[in-house]
Amino acid sequence: MRFCRYLASVIAVGALAACSGPLTRDVGSPFNKIDGLYGYGASGRDLRLSVRGNPFALPDDSFDKTVETASQVQVLRAPTHPTLTPDASARHGYELAFLFSPAATQDGEDLCQGRIEEPRPTSGRSTVHVLAAFCVAGLAKTEVTGEAEATGPNDERFQGLIQQVVMQLFRPDLPDSGDGGTGR
Repeated sequence: MRFCRYLASVIAVGALAACSGPLTRDVGSPFNKIDGLYGYGASGRDLRLSVRGNPFALPDDSFDKTVETASQVQVLRAPTHPTLTPDASARHGYELAFLFSPAATQDGEDLCQGRIEEPRPTSGRSTVHVLAAFCVAGLAKTEVTGEAEATGPNDERFQGLIQQVVMQLFRPDLPDSGDGGTGR
């Protein structure tokens, strides 16, 4: 039942994305189990948020706060509170990480381990590219890439991109198929 509600929410977000422009894709396996990790390290508490790169012409701290606000979306789970300044409730080693304008060679593991290349120049284009990961002890447990045409951080397409990424990163586990992982 929980998976059906998740699927319905993904379809609804996908329909909104078709109208507003954000495109995202899971980079890792959809079969990675994260329910327990989310429940222990993020659910009902602050979650460290890191934001690297800035595709818009505004101060980094203003941009980071905009990402923080947009990442407060919660669907089908006990809420977490991604924040740039976590309180004592935040678990050490758990992080929601965003990298804007990532190099083509970067992945979630690079992001979680702090191996960040200089963000690629945006060359005045309005397409925002993002790589995001749910990091646990320096490992990317889920990772998502996305892009959207956006004129600034308050553009609803940019806000939708961040929300869609967070929903995909913290998606519920897929049910076990009972086939031993063979898919048959």
